[in-house]
Amino acid sequence: WGTVTTRALQTLMAAVGRYQGTIDGSFGSLSIKAAQGWLKSLGHYTGIVDGQWGPMSRKALQKFLKSKGHYTGIIDGDIGPLSVSALQNYLNVQRQYLKG
Repeated sequence: WGTVTTRALQTLMAAVGRYQGTIDGSFGSLSIKAAQGWLKSLGHYTGIVDGQWGPMSRKALQKFLKSKGHYTGIIDGDIGPLSVSALQNYLNVQRQYLKG
């Protein structure tokens, strides 16, 4: 995914107290650690919060998105167009919710 999606993810992670970095659209280790910690707190990620966006992290994101009804694909860790679309849809819903 691109910088717009990453900014939206960073904004959500900041809103839930997981991200304290700059909202800059860069999906580096700080953003990844925030996402891993968040997914872990929700029971979808069982790995180490290490800032590496590996297969366990990607599968955890897919599991989470599936649990929310946004992802209909196979949990395979491949963040392709279906996963990206599901993430963007979820983030759009959350953005509306956060705006009130």
